[in-house]
Amino acid sequence: MIIRPEDLAGMMLDGLDEEAWQEIQKVNKHMTLTGIYEDLLTPAMYHVGELWQENKISVADEHLATATCDFLLSRLERREEKQPSPDAPKALLFGVAEEQHYLGLRMAASIFRARGWSVKYLGPNLPAEQALAFAEKWQPQAVAMSAALSYRLPSLFSYIEAFTALKEKPAVLLGGKMARERDVGELFSGEVIRMDGLRTLERWIEGEEEGGTYARSQS
Repeated sequence: MIIRPEDLAGMMLDGLDEEAWQEIQKVNKHMTLTGIYEDLLTPAMYHVGELWQENKISVADEHLATATCDFLLSRLERREEKQPSPDAPKALLFGVAEEQHYLGLRMAASIFRARGWSVKYLGPNLPAEQALAFAEKWQPQAVAMSAALSYRLPSLFSYIEAFTALKEKPAVLLGGKMARERDVGELFSGEVIRMDGLRTLERWIEGEEEGGTYARSQS
């Protein structure tokens, strides 16, 4: 029987990392990596977030749950580790300035790696000039950013303007809460590809989603 996300959240809040891992192990052979991320870990952490917003848990509790989820991700990532080929497409992932959430980015990086991409995950809260300098040096085919709150929109415009002006023209992907709740494609005049979930990212990599032409052109 698959554990409910709410029960998994309870284990995370108690810091029961090994017990939570045992529950994940029960479904590890029957669910895809994306399925585990989307149907178990993500809703579990959403539940933790809701409890925090309702003042039912403390910041310390939320941090413990995040650390436990991070532990589970580290173990899951080993499940489908692949060594990219020298000519593998490259994906650069990071959270925009002041964005502290990073679990979704880690999951996205894992999905890219599982499909043979070379990945550089730069973590949360990366200033635009630093992200741009790294992209100019590394020349990725995809740049994936994460942003949660609408008040980050002004700074997002500077990121989008910089990355869409690059000579190599990487695909610019935006995920996080903002991408789930707003049509960022229209907001940024079609220059950004909206990733409203990890299954959308998976389809984009496989060339089955709008804008996902890179995978098709390389097949």
